[in-house]
Amino acid sequence: MPHPQAFQKSGLGMNANAAALLGYLVGIFSIVNLIVEKDNNFVRFHAVQKLFFVLFWTIGYFILFIVLFIITFVVMLIGGVAASAAGDAGGIIGLILWLITMLTWVILPILFVVAFLGGLILCAVKAYKGEVFKLPIIGSLAAKIFPV
Repeated sequence: MPHPQAFQKSGLGMNANAAALLGYLVGIFSIVNLIVEKDNNFVRFHAVQKLFFVLFWTIGYFILFIVLFIITFVVMLIGGVAASAAGDAGGIIGLILWLITMLTWVILPILFVVAFLGGLILCAVKAYKGEVFKLPIIGSLAAKIFPV
């Protein structure tokens, strides 16, 4: 069921659902919505949710790379120990571990970005339909700031 404020005019003179949609799809537009919009909590909620989503995603992306560096370091140690202890068989084990690590470096960041873009698109579609869709954790935080 659409939110009562979803199809009212926003502070930018467009429908609130279109302003919320643009907030998800155009980087700076969420900040513009927060600055310009004074009355419509539908628009402000979606702007804050998008900003929190980007913030949490950025933090998660840095954590992902820290974990990948640690995994790479551990695999290099294991590969070195295996190579010195088992000769040729250890070298093969080390090579297999290295290949798995490199694939992890390629696949996990791509999956992370796809999940982020999927979340943004889902939120944008829901906002355009006039729905208040709350992402887990982030949506509740945004709703505490701008109740909808």
